[in-house]
Amino acid sequence: MANNVTPLLTSLLACLCTQLVTDGNPACQCCVVVSDELPPMTGCDCVCENGQGVAWARFVSASFQQSELSKCPIGPWQVTLQLGVYRCINSEPTCETTTAEADSVAEDLASLQRAVSCCPAMGGKRYTLGSANVIGPSGGCVGASIEVVLELGSL
Repeated sequence: MANNVTPLLTSLLACLCTQLVTDGNPACQCCVVVSDELPPMTGCDCVCENGQGVAWARFVSASFQQSELSKCPIGPWQVTLQLGVYRCINSEPTCETTTAEADSVAEDLASLQRAVSCCPAMGGKRYTLGSANVIGPSGGCVGASIEVVLELGSL
């Protein structure tokens, strides 16, 4: 499974980080994370040239058809991957700062969608974009994420 999924996950993360730069809102860190739930909202306070925050990708789940007569999987299997971005929010919010933060989250959601749709690693793959969500705020961070459900070949 890892031989099929891990390179795709890292490629999608690279596409996301490139897309964030292209869209003028780069993240300072881009990490593949291992977690059975959303990654902890940490690292959003990092600051780099022209950017701040952390972008991440994670493997969420896999499913496959199984024969009633055999325990061996048959047919294609599906994987769900998730990409996200965490950014800092103002510790003393005003209407102006919360409006700017809402704009930033909306921009990140658009970047997430473009990153998946335009990623060369997705060429020729059957996939659907799952839910796109706002995450938080929590711990001084707010984020955005998108799920990607891919149909892969047989194991």
